[in-house]
Amino acid sequence: MLCLALTSCVGMMDDPPDVTVAADRTKAGQKYRPPTAEKPQYYVLGTVGALELGAVYAGEEPMPPRDDVEPLIIAALEKQNFRQATGNTPKPALVIIYAWGSINPDDLDMGDTGTPPVQLNEGQMLAIVSTDKDNRTPGSFDRNYNLPDITEGRHFILIGAYDYATFAAKDTGKKRTILWRAKLSVPNRSATLAQSIPTLLETGADFFGQDGPSTTLTGRLRKGTVEIGEAKIVEEDVQGNAKRDEGVKE
Repeated sequence: MLCLALTSCVGMMDDPPDVTVAADRTKAGQKYRPPTAEKPQYYVLGTVGALELGAVYAGEEPMPPRDDVEPLIIAALEKQNFRQATGNTPKPALVIIYAWGSINPDDLDMGDTGTPPVQLNEGQMLAIVSTDKDNRTPGSFDRNYNLPDITEGRHFILIGAYDYATFAAKDTGKKRTILWRAKLSVPNRSATLAQSIPTLLETGADFFGQDGPSTTLTGRLRKGTVEIGEAKIVEEDVQGNAKRDEGVKE
């Protein structure tokens, strides 16, 4: 069961991982603008389900079920002024499709101690942590400094928003038009996928419908503490104003 209370999930992780957000608009979505409270956007929701990509390791946690994931997706969209369409709402403008899962490097051992293994799914892993605005060329500034390490596994949520009209068109041969994508991911070494999903959505939902290169958010969600000081008696004067404790400096 996923932790539906985000604060409880964060509390499980002493040092929540850095979240990489790769969100951009496609060429067809360049004129798209995210919704506001005054102008929400209505959508129909769909999913391709859980994805287990790359190498599969023994002992990995099972994928969280849709019934646990979807309420968190809907809540995150709601906070960004995306509203689920019903028979009583305006016609939907978007079809939003999501997926959740994990990806591990799929390495091919070359059998030579002097030759590093070849990562067969390097392109697939790069696609999850970057956008078309990033330079994915080996040795580029983005690969060396801006993009996260793709030699380790990651948990992710993938969300894409399509133009509703292209889904509803009677011409089934018409290409469905995607307007924007948001790919949220974290290293999978620090928490389970079930623990990571609330963190991913809390951190990355602000980027739904936005456009730009990928970004890694450091320390966005950290476990905090509250310290309660010594109780003091505060007297009131005749006007009802609280007198300052003489031991407390202005």
